[in-house]
Amino acid sequence: MIAERLLRGGSIDDLSEASQRLGQLLADARRPGTHTELAGSAAAAAAFVAGHHAANSPRRRVRSMGVSAFLVLTLAATTGTGAETPETPSNDLPDQSNGPPQVPPRQAEA
Repeated sequence: MIAERLLRGGSIDDLSEASQRLGQLLADARRPGTHTELAGSAAAAAAFVAGHHAANSPRRRVRSMGVSAFLVLTLAATTGTGAETPETPSNDLPDQSNGPPQVPPRQAEA
């Protein structure tokens, strides 16, 4: 009951000393701020907004040069691109420069 009365701004004269101090504090908080109390409030609000934007802005990921080089080398190694080309052709496939290979005729079975 006393708290509601103090919050509504009721009379504090008939209350105990502790309740009167709380009532006076609440009365002071309800009144408009003085010029001295409000000095610097625009700068404080601007600093708050700047700090809020800095704290909530998306962050760019910065990758070190070593990590970037490692990723490039790994990508090159896994995609089959090599740094050097073999000087001799692969002998995996038959030489077809003279046409398809000749198949010898079958011998008749006796």
